[in-house]
Amino acid sequence: MSEEEGSGSSNFGDLDYRVLTEGATLIHSRQSSPETQEAAREMEEYQERVKSLKQTRKAVKTKLTTVKKALLNTLRNKDALESRVNAGKKIFHNVFEALNDAHSNYIATKEEEDMDPQDDDYMNIPLQHCIEIEKKLAVWHMARQVVMDNATHTERERQQQVERDHRIQDEDRVRTKDLADAVDRAIKAKEDKIKSLIACLECEVESL
Repeated sequence: MSEEEGSGSSNFGDLDYRVLTEGATLIHSRQSSPETQEAAREMEEYQERVKSLKQTRKAVKTKLTTVKKALLNTLRNKDALESRVNAGKKIFHNVFEALNDAHSNYIATKEEEDMDPQDDDYMNIPLQHCIEIEKKLAVWHMARQVVMDNATHTERERQQQVERDHRIQDEDRVRTKDLADAVDRAIKAKEDKIKSLIACLECEVESL
Protein backbone atom coordinates (compact mmCIF):
# COMPACT_ATOMS: atom_id res chain seq x y z
CA MET A 1 0.00 0.00 0.00
CA SER A 2 1.34 3.51 -0.85
CA GLU A 3 1.78 6.23 1.73
CA GLU A 4 -1.03 8.25 0.19
CA GLU A 5 -3.37 5.32 0.33
CA GLY A 6 -2.44 4.72 3.95
CA SER A 7 -2.93 8.37 4.78
CA GLY A 8 -6.35 8.36 3.08
CA SER A 9 -7.49 5.32 5.04
CA SER A 10 -6.40 7.00 8.24
CA ASN A 11 -8.36 10.14 7.41
CA PHE A 12 -11.50 8.13 6.68
CA GLY A 13 -11.03 6.26 9.96
CA ASP A 14 -10.73 9.53 11.86
CA LEU A 15 -13.82 10.86 10.11
CA ASP A 16 -15.87 7.76 10.99
CA TYR A 17 -14.78 7.99 14.62
CA ARG A 18 -15.72 11.69 14.79
CA VAL A 19 -19.14 10.96 13.26
CA LEU A 20 -19.81 8.15 15.74
CA THR A 21 -18.59 10.24 18.64
CA GLU A 22 -20.62 13.27 17.67
CA GLY A 23 -23.70 11.07 17.04
CA ALA A 24 -23.38 9.44 20.45
CA THR A 25 -22.94 12.83 22.08
CA LEU A 26 -26.00 14.16 20.27
CA ILE A 27 -28.11 11.15 21.32
CA HIS A 28 -26.89 11.46 24.89
CA SER A 29 -27.64 15.18 24.93
CA ARG A 30 -31.13 14.57 23.58
CA GLN A 31 -31.75 11.83 26.16
CA SER A 32 -30.51 14.15 28.88
CA SER A 33 -32.58 17.11 27.75
CA PRO A 34 -35.39 18.33 30.07
CA GLU A 35 -38.01 17.56 27.43
CA THR A 36 -36.83 13.96 27.08
CA GLN A 37 -36.66 13.45 30.82
CA GLU A 38 -40.16 14.88 31.24
CA ALA A 39 -41.48 12.60 28.51
CA ALA A 40 -39.82 9.60 30.14
CA ARG A 41 -41.28 10.55 33.52
CA GLU A 42 -44.76 10.96 32.04
CA MET A 43 -44.46 7.59 30.31
CA GLU A 44 -43.42 5.93 33.56
CA GLU A 45 -46.33 7.54 35.43
CA TYR A 46 -48.70 6.49 32.66
CA GLN A 47 -47.51 2.88 32.81
CA GLU A 48 -47.83 2.82 36.61
CA ARG A 49 -51.33 4.29 36.42
CA VAL A 50 -52.45 1.72 33.84
CA LYS A 51 -50.90 -1.09 35.89
CA SER A 52 -52.68 0.07 39.05
CA LEU A 53 -56.05 0.36 37.30
CA LYS A 54 -55.62 -3.09 35.78
CA GLN A 55 -54.87 -4.59 39.21
CA THR A 56 -57.91 -2.84 40.68
CA ARG A 57 -60.11 -4.16 37.89
CA LYS A 58 -58.82 -7.69 38.45
CA ALA A 59 -59.41 -7.49 42.22
CA VAL A 60 -63.01 -6.27 41.78
CA LYS A 61 -63.69 -9.00 39.22
CA THR A 62 -62.45 -11.63 41.68
CA LYS A 63 -64.72 -10.17 44.36
CA LEU A 64 -67.68 -10.30 41.95
CA THR A 65 -67.10 -14.02 41.42
CA THR A 66 -66.98 -14.59 45.20
CA VAL A 67 -70.16 -12.60 45.82
CA LYS A 68 -71.90 -14.43 42.98
CA LYS A 69 -71.09 -17.83 44.49
CA ALA A 70 -72.37 -16.74 47.91
CA LEU A 71 -75.63 -15.44 46.44
CA LEU A 72 -76.19 -18.60 44.40
CA ASN A 73 -75.70 -20.70 47.54
CA THR A 74 -78.37 -18.62 49.27
CA LEU A 75 -80.76 -18.97 46.34
CA ARG A 76 -80.52 -22.76 46.50
CA ASN A 77 -82.55 -22.58 49.71
CA LYS A 78 -86.16 -21.67 48.92
CA ASP A 79 -86.75 -21.10 52.64
CA ALA A 80 -83.98 -18.49 52.89
CA LEU A 81 -84.99 -15.19 54.44
CA GLU A 82 -86.05 -12.69 51.81
CA SER A 83 -84.03 -9.99 53.60
CA ARG A 84 -80.89 -12.10 53.19
CA VAL A 85 -81.57 -12.64 49.49
CA ASN A 86 -82.20 -8.93 48.93
CA ALA A 87 -78.99 -8.04 50.79
CA GLY A 88 -76.98 -10.49 48.66
CA LYS A 89 -78.56 -9.14 45.48
CA LYS A 90 -77.70 -5.55 46.47
CA ILE A 91 -74.08 -6.46 47.23
CA PHE A 92 -73.74 -8.28 43.89
CA HIS A 93 -75.07 -5.32 41.90
CA ASN A 94 -72.88 -2.87 43.82
CA VAL A 95 -69.77 -4.94 43.06
CA PHE A 96 -70.80 -5.26 39.42
CA GLU A 97 -71.16 -1.47 39.16
CA ALA A 98 -67.73 -1.10 40.79
CA LEU A 99 -66.25 -3.48 38.21
CA ASN A 100 -67.89 -1.60 35.37
CA ASP A 101 -66.44 1.67 36.69
CA ALA A 102 -62.99 0.11 37.14
CA HIS A 103 -63.06 -1.24 33.59
CA SER A 104 -64.23 2.10 32.19
CA ASN A 105 -61.45 3.95 34.04
CA TYR A 106 -58.89 1.46 32.76
CA ILE A 107 -60.04 1.82 29.14
CA ALA A 108 -60.26 5.61 29.39
CA THR A 109 -56.69 5.83 30.72
CA LYS A 110 -55.02 3.60 28.12
CA GLU A 111 -53.62 5.17 24.99
CA GLU A 112 -55.25 4.09 21.74
CA GLU A 113 -52.08 2.33 20.54
CA ASP A 114 -51.98 0.30 23.78
CA MET A 115 -55.50 -1.04 23.42
CA ASP A 116 -55.90 -4.81 23.63
CA PRO A 117 -58.68 -6.47 21.57
CA GLN A 118 -59.51 -8.56 24.65
CA ASP A 119 -60.51 -5.39 26.51
CA ASP A 120 -63.61 -5.13 24.33
CA ASP A 121 -64.80 -8.53 25.58
CA TYR A 122 -63.68 -8.11 29.19
CA MET A 123 -67.17 -7.42 30.58
CA ASN A 124 -68.86 -10.29 28.72
CA ILE A 125 -68.37 -12.82 31.53
CA PRO A 126 -69.52 -10.39 34.28
CA LEU A 127 -72.61 -9.63 32.18
CA GLN A 128 -73.26 -13.37 31.94
CA HIS A 129 -72.99 -13.51 35.73
CA CYS A 130 -75.69 -10.82 35.94
CA ILE A 131 -78.00 -12.71 33.60
CA GLU A 132 -77.47 -15.94 35.55
CA ILE A 133 -78.20 -14.20 38.86
CA GLU A 134 -81.38 -12.61 37.52
CA LYS A 135 -82.61 -16.00 36.28
CA LYS A 136 -81.82 -17.67 39.61
CA LEU A 137 -83.59 -14.85 41.45
CA ALA A 138 -86.69 -15.32 39.31
CA VAL A 139 -86.69 -19.07 40.00
CA TRP A 140 -86.18 -18.45 43.73
CA HIS A 141 -89.03 -15.96 43.91
CA MET A 142 -91.35 -18.42 42.15
CA ALA A 143 -90.37 -21.24 44.52
CA ARG A 144 -90.67 -18.87 47.47
CA GLN A 145 -94.16 -17.87 46.36
CA VAL A 146 -95.18 -21.53 46.19
CA VAL A 147 -93.84 -22.06 49.71
CA MET A 148 -95.71 -19.00 50.97
CA ASP A 149 -98.91 -20.06 49.20
CA ASN A 150 -98.65 -23.53 50.71
CA ALA A 151 -97.97 -22.05 54.13
CA THR A 152 -100.96 -19.72 53.74
CA HIS A 153 -103.16 -22.61 52.65
CA THR A 154 -101.96 -24.76 55.56
CA GLU A 155 -102.53 -21.93 58.02
CA ARG A 156 -105.98 -21.30 56.59
CA GLU A 157 -106.86 -24.98 56.96
CA ARG A 158 -105.50 -25.01 60.51
CA GLN A 159 -107.53 -21.93 61.39
CA GLN A 160 -110.64 -23.47 59.86
CA GLN A 161 -110.06 -26.65 61.87
CA VAL A 162 -109.65 -24.61 65.06
CA GLU A 163 -112.89 -22.79 64.29
CA ARG A 164 -114.67 -26.10 63.67
CA ASP A 165 -113.34 -27.49 66.94
CA HIS A 166 -114.52 -24.39 68.79
CA ARG A 167 -117.94 -24.62 67.14
CA ILE A 168 -118.26 -28.29 68.08
CA GLN A 169 -117.20 -27.52 71.65
CA ASP A 170 -119.76 -24.71 71.82
CA GLU A 171 -122.48 -27.00 70.47
CA ASP A 172 -121.48 -29.67 72.99
CA ARG A 173 -121.69 -27.14 75.81
CA VAL A 174 -125.11 -25.99 74.61
CA ARG A 175 -126.38 -29.58 74.35
CA THR A 176 -124.97 -30.46 77.76
CA LYS A 177 -126.62 -27.38 79.29
CA ASP A 178 -129.94 -28.12 77.57
CA LEU A 179 -129.81 -31.71 78.79
CA ALA A 180 -128.99 -30.62 82.35
CA ASP A 181 -131.85 -28.10 82.24
CA ALA A 182 -134.25 -30.79 80.99
CA VAL A 183 -133.19 -33.14 83.78
CA ASP A 184 -133.62 -30.35 86.33
CA ARG A 185 -137.09 -29.60 84.97
CA ALA A 186 -138.05 -33.27 85.04
CA ILE A 187 -136.85 -33.66 88.63
CA LYS A 188 -138.69 -30.51 89.69
CA ALA A 189 -141.86 -31.64 87.94
CA LYS A 190 -141.61 -35.02 89.68
CA GLU A 191 -141.04 -33.34 93.03
CA ASP A 192 -144.00 -31.03 92.45
CA LYS A 193 -146.20 -34.02 91.55
CA ILE A 194 -145.14 -35.87 94.69
CA LYS A 195 -145.84 -32.79 96.80
CA SER A 196 -149.28 -32.49 95.20
CA LEU A 197 -150.09 -36.15 95.93
CA ILE A 198 -148.98 -35.76 99.52
CA ALA A 199 -151.20 -32.69 99.93
CA CYS A 200 -154.17 -34.58 98.54
CA LEU A 201 -153.60 -37.51 100.85
CA GLU A 202 -153.37 -35.16 103.85
CA CYS A 203 -156.69 -33.59 102.88
CA GLU A 204 -158.34 -36.99 102.60
CA VAL A 205 -157.00 -38.04 105.98
CA GLU A 206 -158.31 -34.93 107.62
CA SER A 207 -161.76 -35.49 106.09
CA LEU A 208 -161.96 -38.93 107.66
